[in-house]
Amino acid sequence: QIPAAMVTMVVIAYNQRLFQKQQQEKKQQQQSASLVWDYLLVIVSQWPRLILLATSISVYYGGRAYFDTLDIPEGLIRPAENPFYHFTGIHRVRNYLYVIA
Repeated sequence: QIPAAMVTMVVIAYNQRLFQKQQQEKKQQQQSASLVWDYLLVIVSQWPRLILLATSISVYYGGRAYFDTLDIPEGLIRPAENPFYHFTGIHRVRNYLYVIA
């Protein structure tokens, strides 16, 4: 989800930049090299936000890993609520895939 949020931020900023550029130039043809250059300029302009987002996510997951809160404790999942409770490892993954398919 995080890479999607980053790409969305860049695309929105690019669309804003493109709209402003179109208003200034009034129907001038855009070449592919110009398109790539505009995307790079938008990524550079969004760089502080992208770094902040990546850093925040890293700190969040790092803190959860440090305090060991990434997993749901076994005592909270009852067998009646989860049909895959007794399965472990690849057996659990394979059965999830059977259900999804």
